[in-house]
Amino acid sequence: MKISKAVTYLTTSSGLRQSVLVLFGNGLSAALAALAMIIYSRLLGPVEFGVFSIGYSILQFITRLSDGGVHIAVQKLVASCYRNQPREAATIAVAGSILKLGLSLVTAVGFWILAPVIGRQWLRIEQFDILRTAVVVSFAMVVFEYVAVILQSIHDFWHFVVISVVQGLVKFGVALWWWFWGLTNAGVALVSFAVAQLVGVGLGVYYLPNWIFKARLGEKKAFRAVWNISKFTSVAIIAAAFGDNIDVLLVKAYLPLYETGLFAAGVRLSLVLSLVAFSLGTVLASRVAQYQSIRHMRMYLRKSWLLVFGSLGAIALVVPLSKILILVTAGPEYVAATPAVAYLMAAGMIVVATTPLVAVFYAIDRPEYFAASGILQTVVLVGASLYLIPVNGIIGAAMAKLLARLVVFGFTVCYVLLAVNKRFNLSIRNQLNLFSRLESGS
Repeated sequence: MKISKAVTYLTTSSGLRQSVLVLFGNGLSAALAALAMIIYSRLLGPVEFGVFSIGYSILQFITRLSDGGVHIAVQKLVASCYRNQPREAATIAVAGSILKLGLSLVTAVGFWILAPVIGRQWLRIEQFDILRTAVVVSFAMVVFEYVAVILQSIHDFWHFVVISVVQGLVKFGVALWWWFWGLTNAGVALVSFAVAQLVGVGLGVYYLPNWIFKARLGEKKAFRAVWNISKFTSVAIIAAAFGDNIDVLLVKAYLPLYETGLFAAGVRLSLVLSLVAFSLGTVLASRVAQYQSIRHMRMYLRKSWLLVFGSLGAIALVVPLSKILILVTAGPEYVAATPAVAYLMAAGMIVVATTPLVAVFYAIDRPEYFAASGILQTVVLVGASLYLIPVNGIIGAAMAKLLARLVVFGFTVCYVLLAVNKRFNLSIRNQLNLFSRLESGS
């Protein structure tokens, strides 16, 4: 009876309905992007797909560094004031875009200059042109992600879903075009995959409300507000850039391109679960930023713990599907990656389980969490990878990622319990109580 009541309570949440909408849109977009990846992996083969994956990891790395924590800061600030102070929200959004543009230019120039050194001395590849290609096309992804963040911040989830699905359709359509033409070049595949997001940018700008263009330019207060949060969250974003992409680069530093291609195929497959976490976080962060009462926080925590336990339980369902998934997606050429994929899928579900708890820090002013968790993840991931990859190959790389995710999950649970106790005077026992006096709403 208690479980039935908890499920009913969870499903009456408008936040959950919005999460389902975003999850559906992102899921469809990810499915289309995954189909494009499957086409490229089969066209290019493990070796050339390894080159593509190196470029894609660098592309993601540049995009994360160009964020510099601005996304989290803007989302938190805009979501908290756009209803009552739209012009203030617009000013914050513009201040964030200026900071992001500066970070993007600095990051791009740095990677362009260092491309030969990174390619030849660290990754041991002569095709460092793929790194410079990643630098050029990164601007498309940087702009798309910022427009998407603004739409999320103002709870315009429908239009966010539209631009996500449209850019996914373009990625898939271009990949099909290359399938008929027999593409064999990793650089062309990378450009085709990335610039599709420019279509989403155009639509996203069109969907922005009129008040977003009435910002007060150059207001120092807005820059300070963004900086006061991003100076902490930037550490988390940089660490996330390492955590999400450094494993492919470390695998290449130790292993041949063939094994890099195998591992990269597994990583791309597990990204579906990261997308689930992103979709959930997109809705929860914007909603929780408005929660300042103990009643709202208690209701949210009860729902979030149900999501956490459900996600952890789903590991037992997801991991056994690893071999089938790799065969259906990448194909039999990549079946040797199956053991690594099992660890990567488990790590992905840990990220999903962590996401509802991370959203708490959009309501509680504890930006140092993002910095601490980011540093912790990077240290564990890099340290474990350096030890496990030479011994266990791509399986070791996957084990290192799972270990890093588990450590961050444990840290997040402890930090949330202590932070909520201090901010709302809620005991740890009350925070973990899922069934007593459940109320509908929120």
